Amino acid sequence: MAKRIIITPMGGHGTTYLIGRANFCKRPDTIWGESPDITKKPHLDKVRAWRGRSGGHQLDVNKTIEQNLVDMITSSKYSVLLCGRCSINKKFLTDNSIHAICLVRHPANAYVSYLSHQHPEHAARFGGFNKIKAVHFWARHWNAIVDDFLSSDNPIVRYEYLEQDLPDIDRYWKSVISRWRPNMNSHKEMDLRTEEALCEAVRKNFYLIYDKWEIWR
Repeated sequence: MAKRIIITPMGGHGTTYLIGRANFCKRPDTIWGESPDITKKPHLDKVRAWRGRSGGHQLDVNKTIEQNLVDMITSSKYSVLLCGRCSINKKFLTDNSIHAICLVRHPANAYVSYLSHQHPEHAARFGGFNKIKAVHFWARHWNAIVDDFLSSDNPIVRYEYLEQDLPDIDRYWKSVISRWRPNMNSHKEMDLRTEEALCEAVRKNFYLIYDKWEIWR
């Protein structure tokens, strides 16, 4: 059994930091693309990338992407970090009864981190990250991934409230995250119209996790 599994929505969740701190497999779900259909079989051209991101776990091209991910999680000697792409079009955690820690960052901050700082090329398709179409693109993925988190009944740890949410998590995770100080302020890059659209787009799931939108004030 893998040591631990942590999963986040798309981008802006400090995953590079976590990989360096806790001997993780390096986000094996990201090699399948932006909105992968994990019910299909993998392409042969992904074999090398898969090995590099799965702790060397063998890719079985006769099984689906989903089956490969489950096999890797249940057999890997490493901790496994997933960036949620496996849950965009399917409830990956829920359907496979996978136990994980779900790390969620406030959508406004994660949105800016992902579409402005990390991958502006995705926002460029919509004319920039301060565009409503970019909000709808990102929110659809965030909502689908968080739907899986909630229905799987796994513990959810909020990026901004690590000390508050971690007491119910085991010592291993507390040692990994103990010196992490997340940045809460990237929302200031969003204009008001874009932020209001994002709030509305994720409202249902957001208020199942957070008490208020303006947590920084």
